[in-house]
Amino acid sequence: MAPRRRLGSVSLDAIGAGVVVLTMIGEFHHRETRDLERALGEALGGGYSHVVADMRQVRLFGAASLRALVKGALRARERDIGFAIVRPDRDVWDAFELTGLDAQLTHSGSVEAALAAITRAG
Repeated sequence: MAPRRRLGSVSLDAIGAGVVVLTMIGEFHHRETRDLERALGEALGGGYSHVVADMRQVRLFGAASLRALVKGALRARERDIGFAIVRPDRDVWDAFELTGLDAQLTHSGSVEAALAAITRAG
């Protein structure tokens, strides 16, 4: 029997004064993008100074989800909110490199390093 696919889920966890971690797990197809957009809206409208999008457990990230994440990063920049990504595995991260987003978005290998990068920049 084939392993069951794990559809994407998103959670928000405040980890300190003004800092929220948006954790993504599983596969993000078109349908899961709505949950991602909703969570990004909560994170960016919740009075936080810094948002870290933890993608370490993402196994598939479709174009619609990638677009939603980039729009979230742009909104964060407009609102002067620090925004960083914790990189997913190589197969998923390839899309960021192929599109040049790796050079446009702050990213790191851990939540701590991503937070340090955006607090230094701000």
